Amino acid sequence: RRASPDDLARIAALPMLPESITNVIVQRGVREPLLKALANPGARFSRSSLTMLAAIAPGDRPICLALAAREDLPFAIQSM
Repeated sequence: RRASPDDLARIAALPMLPESITNVIVQRGVREPLLKALANPGARFSRSSLTMLAAIAPGDRPICLALAAREDLPFAIQSM
């Protein structure tokens, strides 16, 4: 069974999220779970997920701001 957007939002709020989980959240592209995961300091993002988020950020201000607020954002992604 595929997780619903509500399920993904609950998962995104867990204290620790490995890259394997955030990859699924990013690939699904549902806004609320994306924003919750980006705001979660315990979430780890793969470089490919961060690159995907950086590509959509210019057209989505809340995602742009949430991505920019991450302390673990690599410089290469910051400068995209």
